Amino acid sequence: MTQFKKLPKPDYQWLLDFAHSRGITSHEIERSLDLEKDSSGSYRYLSMEDYIRLINWMAEHLDEPLLGLQLSKITKNSDFGDAMLTVFHAATLKDACLCLSRYDQTISKAIVIDFIEGKHESRLEYRVNIASIFDVSQEVEMALALIVRLLREQLGSDWNPVEIGFSHKPNSAIENYHGFFGENVKFEQAVNYSIVNNADLDVKVTQADPSTLKVLREHADQLRDKIMQLDDIVGRVKFFIARTIGTGICSADEAAAQFFMTRRNLTRQLAIRGTSFRELRNTVMEQVAKQALAETSSSISAIAQQLGYSESSAFDRAFKKMSGYTPREYRNVNQHDF
Repeated sequence: MTQFKKLPKPDYQWLLDFAHSRGITSHEIERSLDLEKDSSGSYRYLSMEDYIRLINWMAEHLDEPLLGLQLSKITKNSDFGDAMLTVFHAATLKDACLCLSRYDQTISKAIVIDFIEGKHESRLEYRVNIASIFDVSQEVEMALALIVRLLREQLGSDWNPVEIGFSHKPNSAIENYHGFFGENVKFEQAVNYSIVNNADLDVKVTQADPSTLKVLREHADQLRDKIMQLDDIVGRVKFFIARTIGTGICSADEAAAQFFMTRRNLTRQLAIRGTSFRELRNTVMEQVAKQALAETSSSISAIAQQLGYSESSAFDRAFKKMSGYTPREYRNVNQHDF
């Protein structure tokens, strides 16, 4: 089997440059945060957890509750690697969204971007897969603002999405978000998302270069495949479930096809490791449901729908079987103050 070197962590030099431009020194960062330095002794390459800690500390230190939105104005496309560059050479905005979804792992292994196409409207969903103790609101707001910026470059500066939703509470007065996203902004939703009219997604990308796209996609595909080969099969299946849960493709057959193997082989590989697709799906389902119940004010019916249940009663029975509590009982005991 081919052996790969450990993949580098994302390059956050752009964030350090911004910190320095605002008078924050490396010494201050080191004194205030116990971050893991990279091999060169700097904070340029960080884990997602340390990146989140740094951006949150900066927001508090600079007294800028909407720092993530401000950062979305100054970052460059190249700050996020070849995956983002493929977006700017895609033929249409729909293709650009598909590239974001396909290559999300090459931007960071901790993020999930899903493109869900509807009849008249489509949505991009954005998740950060790290422990729930981390406040990812600054990162999420920056990411959705960057997606809106990308679309506005082709649709005009006055364009706004049909709707923007965040799973967290607002970091500032809601009116302060309108300049970035338009007036239809919602918070404490089951997932972070941006809804766009399909007619807008059919617009051609003006600077698209098919030759450049081909080269960038080949490189991004190689990196994506390398990431997939470095991950163990259980982790890969759990990641697949996390990004498809609540959809019609969250199945063992679809997972096997995603990993270029037969369902029988996938079942055997999981059995060797003492688990099954059903067990992993139940584990992920329980984790997602518990987090949504404890950390959002979304209705139980809305959470059930996001997880693929057509009726709340079916979700109630499944959740009680998994956790020993009904969703309402679990929320009453564990929900944070909203």
